[in-house]
Amino acid sequence: MPSSQPVPALDSHKKLKNLSDLYLVLWKQLDVLLGDGKWFDIAPSQPVDLKLAAAQALQEVYATSDQKLCQASQADYVRVQHLTSHPRATPKSEIESLKDRLRDEALRYAEDAYPAKLRD
Repeated sequence: MPSSQPVPALDSHKKLKNLSDLYLVLWKQLDVLLGDGKWFDIAPSQPVDLKLAAAQALQEVYATSDQKLCQASQADYVRVQHLTSHPRATPKSEIESLKDRLRDEALRYAEDAYPAKLRD
């Protein structure tokens, strides 16, 4: 379990990139779970590899984010790990809704990490 010690001055870009990376991996876990992985492939794409990548990404979030973001990220991480371990316990529509939210979070954090003036 990641430590929840306070983080000194945060590098905003690194924090947002780590959050985007985490949410992208969580999204990919649900994408694979639902069998929707035919158009988008990031490495790794095997469930066990994605689980390890998600745990590593969560550690990176804990290393660069404040407690509130860490708690929210931890809750999403735990939820996705539960769903991938017990997929039949949750209606597909609920999983799809969570998957959409995770995708939106990944995109939002990526956009915030790279402001428009830097992307042009």
